This record gives sequence, structure tokens and C-alpha cells, in this order.
Amino acid sequence: MRRVLVALLAGVVLTGAGCTDEVPVALRPAQELVDSLGLRETDVVYEVGVSTRDGAEVGAPSEVRMELPGRLSFRSDDPRARRIVLDTAALSADLRAWFAGRAIASPPLVQRDARWVVDLRDAPTGTFEFVALGGTADGRIRVVIPPRD
Repeated sequence: MRRVLVALLAGVVLTGAGCTDEVPVALRPAQELVDSLGLRETDVVYEVGVSTRDGAEVGAPSEVRMELPGRLSFRSDDPRARRIVLDTAALSADLRAWFAGRAIASPPLVQRDARWVVDLRDAPTGTFEFVALGGTADGRIRVVIPPRD
């Protein structure tokens, strides 16, 4: 009986220790998000840095493929004021219904490292774009949520 209990406890410890290994390091939340939003290392966060290049807003990366359910964090990489807005024009009916009643625009991001985080963990499959407003030309960030098994 004691061996069984020890084996069960060892399995629980090993399973718990491996949880953060399931989330790739690049998708773990920044410490700022852990501190301010209470996220854990097991939460998935896709990061998009937004800055101005030659007067135009630019997202890096310009396309995010969300293979794992998670959040999307827009981070201002320079001190220029900007807003991030969902482009609702080409949304599928499923995405339009899902976004209804949710925040689809950021507050003004007016300083370097300001963030806006969008929770897309239960968003339906589809492709949509956010637009970065603030430069002489708008920047577009494409988001793809592929079908999940």
C-alpha cells in the first residue's frame, strides 16, 4: 500500500512539474502580465510589438497564427500614441457574434511598453485583422485561429 501511495504521489509531482513545459517559452506571459493580470506560466500569450517605422504603424509580427488557445498582447514598442482596433468589416458570422459585447478597441497606448491584451482562448476558428492607428499610415495585424482538435 505504501509503495502505491509513493508512486501515486511521485506521478502527481511529475505531472505538476511538467505543466509549464507544455507551453513554449516564447508563448509564456511576460512578468508584467503575470503581476498585473494574475496570469500563470501555463497561460499562453502571443505578443505583437507595435511601433512606427517611416511614419507608418507596423506590427511585429504582422501575422499571428494561434495554434494554441490563448491571449493576444499588443505592446507599444515606442513612445508614440496609438490605438489598436478590430477591423469588423470582414468578420465571419461566427466571429462577429463572438466579438459582440467584447472590447474591440484598445484605450490609447501613450507610452512605451503600454499593453492591450485580448482574451481569445475560446474564440471560434477564423481569420481577422486588428488595425494599429496613430501614424501617417495604419498598420494591420492578421490573426489566424486554425481549427483545433
